Amino acid sequence: MTDFTKTNFGVSTSEACTDGIEMLQLCGGDFSISMQQVGYNHTINIGDGDSVSQFVPLDAWVPTRADTNEAISNRTVGEGFSVFDNLDAVALANTICRDHDLNFSFMAVTNGGAGLAMQVECPDLSEALDIGGDKHKGLLTIHTSHDGSASLRVTPTVIRMFCRNVLPAIHRQNVEGRKAGDAYCIRHSKRMEDRIAAMVGAYREAMGDLIDTADRLRLFTTKKVTSAEMRDLWKRVLAADGKSESDLSQRAITQRDNKFAVVEMLAYAPENKAPYAPGTLFEAIQPLTAYATRGIGTRDRGTVSQAERRWSSAYTGAGASLARRTMDLALEMV
Repeated sequence: MTDFTKTNFGVSTSEACTDGIEMLQLCGGDFSISMQQVGYNHTINIGDGDSVSQFVPLDAWVPTRADTNEAISNRTVGEGFSVFDNLDAVALANTICRDHDLNFSFMAVTNGGAGLAMQVECPDLSEALDIGGDKHKGLLTIHTSHDGSASLRVTPTVIRMFCRNVLPAIHRQNVEGRKAGDAYCIRHSKRMEDRIAAMVGAYREAMGDLIDTADRLRLFTTKKVTSAEMRDLWKRVLAADGKSESDLSQRAITQRDNKFAVVEMLAYAPENKAPYAPGTLFEAIQPLTAYATRGIGTRDRGTVSQAERRWSSAYTGAGASLARRTMDLALEMV
C-alpha cells in the first residue's frame, strides 16, 4: 500500500503511485458533479381565493456534488457550462503521459471542493533533467474548477529538487489553442471535449518541453554573468508588467525595489547557489524562482488556506507569471 502524506492542503507521496483514484479518494475528491437549475416559485391566483405555486426556471445552474446534492460553490453557471469531473482529470493525466512512466505525486481539492489540483511525475525523464549533477523533477500540473471560477489548465513544469524552485516548461511558438509560452487553458464550454482532444494530441509530444527546458538551463550554466548583470536581470523581471525603468511610476519603482531586496536576500541562501556553475545565468535565476515559488504574498480569500494560495500562485498565478518572465528575459541574455 502506498505511504501517503496528508497536509492542510492535499495529499502527496514520495513513493511510486500509479493509482490516481486511490489518491483522489484520500484527498476527498472522489465525487461527480451534477447541475441543478436555479429558479423561483411564482404564485398564480386561480380564482375563488385559491392559488398554485409554479416553479419558474432561470438560465442558471448550480454545480452540486452528485453524491450529496450539496452545492460546491455559491457561483452559478450558464447552460453552456461543460462539466469536467475529478475522475476526468485523473484520466486526462493518464492519457497525456501514456508513453512515459507515471507517478501521481500530489493531489488536492481546491476552493472548498469547487476544484481540483494535481501533479504527476514522469520519473523516466529524470536522467534527461539532470543538469550538471543538479537534480530536477519533471511534472505535469493540472488544475480545474467545477463552478466556472477557473479554466482547465494543463502545463508541464520543472522543479529543481535542491530547493524546490519551480519553472514553467513551455516556451514553444505558434502552438494552436494557446499563447506562446503559456499553459493550455480550456474553458468549460460546449467545445471543451474537442479542445481537450486537440490538447492531448499536442501534449503527448509536448512532454518533451520538460527536456527542452532542461537544455536551456544547461545553456544557462555556460553563460557567465557579472554581478551587475545579475542585478539588472532581477530588476527587469520584478518591474511591474515587465516595463522598462523609464516607464515606471515612483510607486512602481518603490514596489519593485522592495521585491528586489527580498530577491537579493534569497541570493545568499545556500540552496539558491550553483556550486558547479557559480557566477552563471543559471545561478542568477535561482533567487527569482525562489521568490516566485515561495516569496510572493498572496491575498486572503476567506476559507482558502495559505498553503493553497501559495500553490496556486506558484503554478497558475502571479508566481507562475514571474517565473515565466524570468525564463523569457534570461533567454534574451544567452
